[in-house]
Amino acid sequence: MRNFLFLILFLPFVSNGQARYFVYFKDKVGVTQNISNPSTFLSERSIERRSAQRINITEKDLPVSPVYLNNLKQLGFTIVGKSKWLNAALVEGSATQLQNLKNAAFISKVQGDTDIRGNANPTPNARLKSKFDSPITSIDYGNSSNQIKMIGADTMHAKGYTGKGMLIGVIDAGFIRVNQAEAFAHLRAGNKIKRTYNFVYNTTDVYRDHTHGTNVLSTISSTLQGKLIGTAPEADVALYVSEDDLSETKQEEVFWVFAAEDADSLGVDVLNTSLGYYNFDDPAQNYSYEDMDGETSIIVKAANYASQIGILVVNSAGNEGNSAWRYIGTPADGENVIAIGAVSSTKTKAGFSSFGPTSDNRIKPDVTAMGQATILSNNGSNITSGNGTSYSSPIIAGFLAGLKQQFPTLTALQIREALIKSADRYNNPDNSYGYGIPSYSRFVDIVQKQYFVLGNEPENLEVITYPNPVYNGQDITIKVGNTVLEDNHEVTLINSTGKVLQNNVSKNKLKLESLAEGVYILQFNYLQKDYSHKLLIKK
Repeated sequence: MRNFLFLILFLPFVSNGQARYFVYFKDKVGVTQNISNPSTFLSERSIERRSAQRINITEKDLPVSPVYLNNLKQLGFTIVGKSKWLNAALVEGSATQLQNLKNAAFISKVQGDTDIRGNANPTPNARLKSKFDSPITSIDYGNSSNQIKMIGADTMHAKGYTGKGMLIGVIDAGFIRVNQAEAFAHLRAGNKIKRTYNFVYNTTDVYRDHTHGTNVLSTISSTLQGKLIGTAPEADVALYVSEDDLSETKQEEVFWVFAAEDADSLGVDVLNTSLGYYNFDDPAQNYSYEDMDGETSIIVKAANYASQIGILVVNSAGNEGNSAWRYIGTPADGENVIAIGAVSSTKTKAGFSSFGPTSDNRIKPDVTAMGQATILSNNGSNITSGNGTSYSSPIIAGFLAGLKQQFPTLTALQIREALIKSADRYNNPDNSYGYGIPSYSRFVDIVQKQYFVLGNEPENLEVITYPNPVYNGQDITIKVGNTVLEDNHEVTLINSTGKVLQNNVSKNKLKLESLAEGVYILQFNYLQKDYSHKLLIKK
């Protein structure tokens, strides 16, 4: 999201006649992995996330063909990166090589006819707008209670839901001093930074180039008592750099795809991105408003798939409310991407917050949170305030991690739906506020009534499990209404963090004696309805 912070830079996009192209393959012939054995290409956590939400692993999850990658190398291309979801690769080569490539039988298409980075060649003293926040207007060394209480995250925290056990991926431009600053000391001490990768420079070093990701992460993860507490201070995080602040090209969309796929393979529950695209250094690459349809851009295709495989995809709506463009950018236009607008401490729309709708007339943003004078940790040390949907987005991302922790049996799409229904303008949405500001208490009420979780099943089909608590060696009986489930009725056993321990096994084959003492969740289907019920195991 752009503002008027100007930078002096020089960045030659094309050197030695080499350009970069995003090429799509026709199929996945030659891939040795099989969807029946997903552990060879997905982490256990990623597989469990799909399994818990009853999401099938498909061919899209398989790696790209090593045969086709080798073919590209034989044609003289250098492989920069690859995307399994889009079945494509980012390659570097000459214009002559590109012409030979277009005739190759294994290629479906090439993204455009020119360098994915466009034809712009910035010169010294070029003045490019930053993509991120509106200018900081004040410094506030107080605490972050307003942005937390506005959505009821303080109540959520008081009940013990602080994101513990959840994994949040953050895709941004750089995380300077996250590896040093006090605000993130608990992440380092607790080994909570599970992955770092910088796709711009092909290195694991993300602690460079920009503080924007640092500021964003602080609204999620900070634990500075009396100063700043994030919405998910106990969550694990994975940090990715996809954004080159010295340029604006479609290559950055491709880097985002690479980051999102890596985050999925790691098993993230929530993915936050405080970035968005519509215009580029090369005007020939610009998107039109008609392209904000949820299916056109490179990045939104990947964001859509991420949401389909059980990831809560959260994206800032944009800071173009006062500009000629005015509208959201991409991937905020994605159908199930949760686009976040910005309001002030008085719950008034921030003037810079981008408007909807999408070009196919869907409400955007989806919800709003505090993005004007948001309290954050600038550079990971100073407590200050900043403006931008860049900050309202991670506030909601952390909030969703706490909700996922509390309701581990809900799917990502169910959580998204309940979040929107909990918002204060749900019955009268518009394209300034979307459905409004979400509420923790309303979310919980909606979930308990609509999804029948945690012992809140419909009265006419009350679920009873006995004995409950259950002790070692005891068999359990599950009764739905007046019907006792048969011994061969399939049941899934899930722990309190959402991990599937025993999936679709006959009720009489549940292995409860091997489990540690604690609360577990039984999930099953009866008369075409899904039920979840708490089970307390004692030793």
